[in-house]
Amino acid sequence: MEGRKFALATISLGLLLGGLAACAEAPSEEQIEAGVRSATVSAIGASVREDLIEVSAIERTPTRMSWQAETPQGSYRCSSDERGQLPECTPLDS
Repeated sequence: MEGRKFALATISLGLLLGGLAACAEAPSEEQIEAGVRSATVSAIGASVREDLIEVSAIERTPTRMSWQAETPQGSYRCSSDERGQLPECTPLDS
């Protein structure tokens, strides 16, 4: 009887946690753009203010992100992992 109660409690907890995870909100476009601007500054190593960076063509997959960034120092094609970590930016020819 104790084993059955434990199994039922475990299943209930799993369903509760799964339901909570499903309710987590996806980041807003503004949050994504802010993260991409921050990743751009990190990747290019320039002392440019994030609010001066224009980002466009943001593409997201389950494992990668890519975007184009316009900065006062030039244009870049950038990418990172899905969380915006390990960013890399390559200058675009004008």
